[in-house]
Amino acid sequence: VQTSVPEAMTEIDINDVRFSCATDTDDYQAVGIGPGLGKAGDTEAALLEQIESCQTPMVVDADALNLLGEHRSYIGRLPKGSILTPQRLTKACELAQSTGVHIILKGAYSAVITPEGKCWFNSTGNPGMATGGSGDVLTGVVLALLAQGYATETAARLAAYVHGLAGDIARKKHGAMGMKAGDIVDCLPLAWRMLEEE
Repeated sequence: VQTSVPEAMTEIDINDVRFSCATDTDDYQAVGIGPGLGKAGDTEAALLEQIESCQTPMVVDADALNLLGEHRSYIGRLPKGSILTPQRLTKACELAQSTGVHIILKGAYSAVITPEGKCWFNSTGNPGMATGGSGDVLTGVVLALLAQGYATETAARLAAYVHGLAGDIARKKHGAMGMKAGDIVDCLPLAWRMLEEE
């Protein structure tokens, strides 16, 4: 990975093909988990151990959400300031309030839900973003903002907006039908610049 993507930071797992051992996150500002995770037994155990040991906000997405669905008691064990990214509004509101986490509800108009019950609807984004990997891009943006010290609610709202704005830029460049997650990534710098200029 480091040869083909030098800017990516990696950590070697004891398993050659999947996440199977919780990582020491004491020096981390935030942890993102889920995209490409899979649902193998040792991965499931490692996820639960990671939740138990992590003291920093977590962004929980994709397969990590699926695994947490089978271990609901662990949702309440997530570190304070964590963010989940499920896909149903009413359930998401109830979950945010009962567990004290923020939720980014992905969809036609993504919503950011706070533990206090506030719900913010995002005005950016388009149907072309309903493509594999788009949610992973959102997870990365949220994670980057948390790691920079943004408050959880601010990170969630800002990430949803900028992610959607990058998707809107990508749609203008490539059209909704041919858009890929990588196109959204490529448009993030311009989206950030546009936000700075507003």
